[in-house]
Amino acid sequence: RQRLRRIDHVGRYGGEEFVAVLPSCSLEHAREAIERIRVSFSQLECVAAKGTFQVTFSAGVASTLDWQDAEALLEAADRAMYEAKQGGRNRTRVAASR
Repeated sequence: RQRLRRIDHVGRYGGEEFVAVLPSCSLEHAREAIERIRVSFSQLECVAAKGTFQVTFSAGVASTLDWQDAEALLEAADRAMYEAKQGGRNRTRVAASR
């Protein structure tokens, strides 16, 4: 939340998935914002009973310019996220436009 603008929204979208809505943001700026968050997140040290560990995530980014229907937009971002996971994890992928 601290790395996003006040107009942006983040929420859980399933068990381990989250959605970030970045209004009035170009696809490239959205990708850059999510990439900055991904890199920062991977550098955090988590503390557990048996020591410390780090966590990473993969992200998919899609634009309303390419998908105006909310369901199609979410599906496109989800596909891009799975491509990021299949490509080695801990990365951001932009959804291919139609």
